[in-house]
Amino acid sequence: MESSSSTEETWSDWDGDNRNVAIGSIVCSALVAGVIAYVIRRRRQAEERTLAGRASRLAETARDALGDDRLSTGRDFLTDTVLPEFKPALRALLRELEGATEQAFRRAERRVNDL
Repeated sequence: MESSSSTEETWSDWDGDNRNVAIGSIVCSALVAGVIAYVIRRRRQAEERTLAGRASRLAETARDALGDDRLSTGRDFLTDTVLPEFKPALRALLRELEGATEQAFRRAERRVNDL
């Protein structure tokens, strides 16, 4: 029986005296975790402020959204979006080019006839 009472005294001593140590270690761990989170957050904000940091985040976002097959994605974007929007401009450019070449051929014909 003496052994059981000595065990009870040991546990009660641990609960009473060491309780402050346990609370202190938990508070200290929480403070350390908060400091680490703060440092990581500041480092990420510093990276985002630089142009390279923003570009890398944008590239990661694009890679996540579009996947790794960049060539087919670019080709699909070009054929589906860019070319239909530029079609009227390309037609107008071709008409201007056709008019300029017709004028140049007429001048050349006149000069040949004048010889």
